Amino acid sequence: MKAVWVAAPAGPHVRRFHDGSRMWSVWEVTPELLLDMGVAHDALADDLRDGWLCFKTGTERRRFSPLPAGWYHLSDAQLGALCQRAAVVPGDSPAARAARANEEAIRPEQPASAAPPES
Repeated sequence: MKAVWVAAPAGPHVRRFHDGSRMWSVWEVTPELLLDMGVAHDALADDLRDGWLCFKTGTERRRFSPLPAGWYHLSDAQLGALCQRAAVVPGDSPAARAARANEEAIRPEQPASAAPPES
């Protein structure tokens, strides 16, 4: 399956890839985006201060930091390897719920089709 990424007009890139068993969405979370949302830089854990990749499939979410430069050009296999190394985000703590809310707030909507919009 070919990797797909979508650029939101003023937001991060989103890629979808299949790791052999599941379809994942991955997008970047940057300090600048969080600051725009009112999240203070010093509120972030040290390993997240330079940004991270958020991986999501179903209800599972993972974080890979630091944010790799040019990550949206990586192959599906390379993204899968990062996903395997990424930290699983616990799903039931208040901190995890707040982090998920922040990540979802900056995640652009994915179109039904990966085809570019017609002009």
